[in-house]
Amino acid sequence: MNPRVQSLGQVTEFWLDPIGPFREETIQALQVSTALSRRQIEMALGNCFEELTEEKLRHFLTSSPAVSGGDSGTRRTTLHILPSNVFTAWVHGAVIALLLGHRCLLKPSAREPVFARAWQKSLEEIDPVLAEQDAVVSWDEKLLQESHAVVAYGSDETLQQIRSQALPGARFAGYGHKLSVGIIFQEALEESSTDALLDRARRDAEPFRLQGCLSPQILYVEDPQFNRWPELEIVVDVMPKIKPFTQWADVLRELGKFTPYLSCVGYAGSSERGAFLERELRGSLVSRVCPLGEMQRPPLSWPNSGIDLANLLHSHP
Repeated sequence: MNPRVQSLGQVTEFWLDPIGPFREETIQALQVSTALSRRQIEMALGNCFEELTEEKLRHFLTSSPAVSGGDSGTRRTTLHILPSNVFTAWVHGAVIALLLGHRCLLKPSAREPVFARAWQKSLEEIDPVLAEQDAVVSWDEKLLQESHAVVAYGSDETLQQIRSQALPGARFAGYGHKLSVGIIFQEALEESSTDALLDRARRDAEPFRLQGCLSPQILYVEDPQFNRWPELEIVVDVMPKIKPFTQWADVLRELGKFTPYLSCVGYAGSSERGAFLERELRGSLVSRVCPLGEMQRPPLSWPNSGIDLANLLHSHP
């Protein structure tokens, strides 16, 4: 079993502990750097780290042969160029890199430099030896020439520029502009309690004020009279656009226009709706279909933008 799992699992426990060391000061600093509320920040931390428990890391290992084998003895450098809008988006990629035995360089956004340093500090608290493989760095074009792999977040134009400057032959994972939607089918309106459905929509829409690629920009509702959702408007800072529908074909046609930028589709409805959407959206490059309320907490194995990051980083020349 990969020896780093226990340490990374303990880092997760560190961030899930509501009274953990320097968690409070980090949340306060994040309120400034992200302009998010305390509640939104705590939701984001929960969504991120509840998918990185030791148990889930071990499960990931059993399903990912690239990671389960650990490193090959050759220390490789992976440069992560972090986003400014979703402060936890990069953590899964950094964890995968460390599980593979890579040296992991984190270049924070100038707009949000707080969380990368806080995460590095927590790693030092738990496992100083493993922390030596992780470092927070300032921008230097030389890093692109020294890194065997680059994992970057940003606009499509920025990603193209970074890729052109990277080391020839380096592996590259670029996460550009994406959007996500939610679909509420008629049976969910009929069978679910209003409060339960409202809470599920709030959990997806609230954390990043619709700025993240997993935030539902649109909620399609199978009810021609459902033009507004006042109860949701009250509990979120930024409201998704509500679009009522009667014919599924109309929704499918509109979703097709979002290809290749559609990332996640969350749904509320019967248990068969997940398989139905997988079939209907085949070919649209959607990387994730999940129940409404789970959009902001993808598993570590999620192929964001269709990229299997573990295999990509493992397959260095």
